[in-house]
Amino acid sequence: MKAVTGTEMKQIESAWFDSGDQSLDRLMDEVGRGIAEWTIGALRKPIALANVVFLAGKGNNGGDALVAARYLANAGASVCVVSCVQRDSDDPLLTAARQARVSIFEAYAAADTPMVAELCERADIVIDGVFGAGTTRPIGQRLGEIFRAVGRVSQRIAAIDVPSGADSDTGDIDPNGLPADCTLSIGLPKLGTALRLGQPEFGIEHHVIDVGVPPELTRHFPREVLTHGIASQLLPQRSRTAHKGDHGRTLLIVGSEAYPGAAVLATMACARSSVGLLTVAATQSVSAAVAANAPEATHLNLPVTSDGAIDVSGAMTVLSRAIQSFDSVLIGCGLGISDPNRTLLEGFFSNRDIWDETAAVVDADALTMMAGTSLWDALDGKLIATPHPGEMARLLDSDVVDVESDRLAAVQRATDMLGGVVVLKGASTLVADRSHRLRINMRPNSGLARGGTGDVLAGVTAGLAAQLSPFDAASLAVYLHGVAGEITAAEVGVHGMTASDVIKRIPTAFRRLASFDVET
Repeated sequence: MKAVTGTEMKQIESAWFDSGDQSLDRLMDEVGRGIAEWTIGALRKPIALANVVFLAGKGNNGGDALVAARYLANAGASVCVVSCVQRDSDDPLLTAARQARVSIFEAYAAADTPMVAELCERADIVIDGVFGAGTTRPIGQRLGEIFRAVGRVSQRIAAIDVPSGADSDTGDIDPNGLPADCTLSIGLPKLGTALRLGQPEFGIEHHVIDVGVPPELTRHFPREVLTHGIASQLLPQRSRTAHKGDHGRTLLIVGSEAYPGAAVLATMACARSSVGLLTVAATQSVSAAVAANAPEATHLNLPVTSDGAIDVSGAMTVLSRAIQSFDSVLIGCGLGISDPNRTLLEGFFSNRDIWDETAAVVDADALTMMAGTSLWDALDGKLIATPHPGEMARLLDSDVVDVESDRLAAVQRATDMLGGVVVLKGASTLVADRSHRLRINMRPNSGLARGGTGDVLAGVTAGLAAQLSPFDAASLAVYLHGVAGEITAAEVGVHGMTASDVIKRIPTAFRRLASFDVET
């Protein structure tokens, strides 16, 4: 499923109409019916008792609203359309809605904001069909007053395609726009929705109204939404006759005296990643903490100085010899920021020979210490960097506000600079590579906004990177992490869930994908 701009969606529709396989009237009817069917499923009461209010504009978005209103009225719901922008008096969609006993309130003429607010307050759901994708003109004060009143009183607001006032390409929203609790993407998710889902203007719910867009019209777009179908295709296959060496070897350079928990979480998550073998390279005290929680791991003890810090020279010798025998390496989780660790990183990232066929997942403290360096070339594209917005800002010598204001530009700048795969974490997580391919994981979950979940993602990513290409490994890891987080939130709630809880649900996330994962 691709994520497209407003202009790209118009091009797709135009090509579809030109083929003769679709027409505007038929498409609008399919969209309206799809919105009505979604609404019936979303209501928490019998349709005969439901009260639905549509906000309608002048264009196709308003037409979709009128068609959906007609379908819902015919199904038995009480339906009102608040006409926010004047439509032609002889509009057949308006006429058909009236014939279906849809009540029409002409808000543009009455200038009665309290009446609109009263209608929306009584509604079980308000559906915003005023402005859709491609609308860029500012929203006037009068309509802004209506939107603010609707936002204050409505139980639930669903936006058709994008919230009114939102830019379909960037997700930026007009100050007078109408935030939504749920976004209903028509045909394909719009790029702005994909980038901003989880933010207050777009809500945390997202549904695609499937109208059967032909795949051949969208294949050339480089941006796609991570779905169950895509993730299941990325899943490493496991033969019944396989042995542990067939599923990759991962080395984790993680943890420190101050942060042994990060090493434990990353190792436990890696053990659940389907990797065949994993080894932890750490100081003896960190290895002891890992061994107590993840007996599956083997250990490579790093030498330390008299004050307990890693002995850079000795560790460099040990790691340089070891790295070449692993398919992937994770470095950074809980490592701690220090001059010795920075020297260690610079030492083996400047040595191209030791990386050869090994992929590197760089996370957390390692990203911070590597910011501003130019040593990424040694990895020759076999890099997966997993920054949160703060780490991304340090990598780009920017600030968090700039990163968050244009996440797509930030992740593309980072791939250009690092020459590998970059995972920009957030409510909607972006996975990009140096060719600017993009996969977007639209699974906002506030329960994952806590310490340790990044270590879990890094561990799963590293294990998969021993079996898949960096882009596919990062994509699958992000998807599994999101699904495991959703399962955890459903079972224990977003308030009390922990990173350890998420690790326990990773096998269930795999199982949801893996009905066909064993070759006979």
